[in-house]
Parts: sequence; C-alpha cells; structure tokens
Amino acid sequence: MQTKKNLDPKIHEQQCAIVDRNCVFCTIAKSEKNDSWITDLEHGSVFLNFNQSFYGRLLYIPFNHYASIQEIPIDQYVDYCLELRLLSGAIQNELKADLINLAMLANKVKHVHWHLIPRYKNDERWGQPPWPNTEKTITQQEITVLKNLIRNSLSKA
Repeated sequence: MQTKKNLDPKIHEQQCAIVDRNCVFCTIAKSEKNDSWITDLEHGSVFLNFNQSFYGRLLYIPFNHYASIQEIPIDQYVDYCLELRLLSGAIQNELKADLINLAMLANKVKHVHWHLIPRYKNDERWGQPPWPNTEKTITQQEITVLKNLIRNSLSKA
C-alpha cells in the first residue's frame, strides 16, 4: 500500500482535487494535522478518534470531499474500501480486537468518513451497536503508544 509520501505529487494533487474550503475535514486531511494524526495513506488520512471508549478507535478521512456515498465514483469507493480493509487488519492484529465495526458517516461534518471501531468480547456493548457509549479519553502517553502500535502494524502490511 502506497503512502502519500511515496506518490508523485502531481498524481496526488489530481487524485485529491475535490475540496470544500469550508470543510474542517478537508483542511485536517490535507494539511493541518493534529495530535491525533497517525499517517496518510494513498487516498486518505488516519487519525485516532478522541473518544477511545473502544480502545484503538480510528477515523479514516478521505482526501477528496464527498457529502454522500452517492457522490463517490465507484473506483474511488473501491480504493477507500481497500484502505479500510488494511486499517481493519492492522487494528485487529495489533490490538487483538475480536471484531472491527465500520461506520460511514457524514452527519456532523458533511464529509464522508469512516469510524473504525475495535470491538472486544469483554466490552460493555458486545453484541450490540457501539452507540450510545460512555466517552473515554486516554493519556498523551497512551495516545503515543497506540499511534506507534498502529503505525508499526501498517508498516508490515
């Protein structure tokens, strides 16, 4: 799997030409990384979700701006699915999750993105949807450890 850093910059600009300058996710995914940023893949950025009620919960934010699934060209959607599969495997292998829930949303932020939610047989909502849940934050040290575990797992993929 290519990372953004390995791509020809002209090709990457063409692939990521659909941007809404008023969209916070377009800004975050393309340039303004924050402390939760893990890595850039070929088609999107990967972040730790601030709510770690399910340990290892990630956000996958595509570089291109689409407000709904119907706007995404099929070939682009397949590319996203391949990256989501890679991320799911990395989380499951590294964190020993029993299952990964994927949720595609564009409610609060009108930019299609995915939540990758590791599920564990001992979690309080096992066998049920992950919502509602009790919000949980982790320490900066735990964030660093988790980001490095996921980066390490992705580097082996």
